[in-house]
Amino acid sequence: MLKAPAHLVAIEAQFAIYPGALVVQTHREPLEILLSVASLTMVLRSAFSDFVDPAAIGYEMTKFWGDCAGEISGCPQRFRADAFVDVDYSDLVRDPIGLYSRLGNCLSSDVEHRMRVFLEALSFELMNRSSRRRARRW
Repeated sequence: MLKAPAHLVAIEAQFAIYPGALVVQTHREPLEILLSVASLTMVLRSAFSDFVDPAAIGYEMTKFWGDCAGEISGCPQRFRADAFVDVDYSDLVRDPIGLYSRLGNCLSSDVEHRMRVFLEALSFELMNRSSRRRARRW
C-alpha cells in the first residue's frame, strides 16, 4: 500500500523493486482531500514565508493531485491489472482487519488480537480528541 498519493510519481521504480506489489487505492471525497492538503500546505509555507497566497495554493494542489489521479488511472494498463485494488476509504476505516482479509491476506490470531487492541485504543483516543477539537473553517 502506498502511504501517500505523492508516491505515485515514482510508481515505475516501486514496481521495479517490488514487482509483486499490490497497490491499494483508497478513495475519498476529492473536495475534502483538497481542502485538507491546501490547509496543511498553508501552515507549512507560513512557517517559512510572510506571504502565503491561498488562491495559488488551491490552484497548485488541485493541479498536482489531479495530475496524480490521472497518473494512477492509467497504471493498471501499464502494469499488472491485478496489482491495483480500489477501496473506499470509509471501508478501510470501518473494518481494516476485514478489508485485509478480503484482499486475500491472513493474520495470525496473535497479530489480529494485537491489531484489535490497537484499534480499540486508537478509537478511544480519536473519540476524545474529536470532542476537544474545534471545527475547521475552510
